Amino acid sequence: MLDEPGFIEKFITGIYANSPDMFRDPELWIAVRDQVIPEILLNTVTPQILIPDSVSGEDIYSMAVLLTEAGLDHQIQLTATCINDCIRDEIENKPLPRGRYKNCHDNYKVFNPGSSLDKYFILRDGKYFRNPGMLNMFELKVQAEDHPDIDSRTKLILYRDRMIYLNKDTSRRRIREMLDQSDEGTILIIGIRESVRHLKLIGRIRTISSDLNIYSKAG
Repeated sequence: MLDEPGFIEKFITGIYANSPDMFRDPELWIAVRDQVIPEILLNTVTPQILIPDSVSGEDIYSMAVLLTEAGLDHQIQLTATCINDCIRDEIENKPLPRGRYKNCHDNYKVFNPGSSLDKYFILRDGKYFRNPGMLNMFELKVQAEDHPDIDSRTKLILYRDRMIYLNKDTSRRRIREMLDQSDEGTILIIGIRESVRHLKLIGRIRTISSDLNIYSKAG
C-alpha cells in the first residue's frame, strides 16, 4: 500500500480529525464581526486574515460568509492553508450530512438571526453541497505546517481548526512560530474551549478577551 500513489496523503488526511461545525461558538463570531474586523481595517489597506492548518474548512467558510455579508470580501484578503491536496479536495468538495448541516445552521441563526445558510448550499441526495461560488470567497494554499503564510498584511490569525486536537508542546511551538513571524498587534484567536494558560506565552501576547480567547502580539 505504501507504493500506492497518494497513499501517504490519504493516510494523513484520514488521521486528521475533522474540524467542528461552521460558526462554532457563535458569540466569538459576533465579536469578530463587530469588534475584531473593524480593528484590523483601521491602519492597513487590504489586510489579510490567515486560517492556517485547515482540516475540513468550516472556519474558512464561516469567515467567508461573515466577510461577504458585511460587504468586506473585497477589502480583506482571506487566505487559508492545508498540508496536502487530499485535504484541499475535501475542503472544497466534501458535502455535509443533514445532521452536520443542522448544527451549522443553528449556530448561524445565533450569529445572524432571521437569516439562513440555505443560500450557500445545494441539497442533493440528502447531503448539503456548498455553492461553488463560495470557493471564490477565499484563497486556499497547500503548504507545510511550519511555513505559515504570514506577512506584513496579516492582521488576524484564526487558529482553531487544528489546535483543538494538539498537545500542549505542539500548540506552544505552533503559536510561537506564528508570533515570531507576525507584526506587533497582530490578532490571534484560538477556540473558546482551548487555553493558552499553560503555553508559557506571558509577555508574548496581550489579552483582548479571555472569555473568547482573543489575543494580540505584544511588542
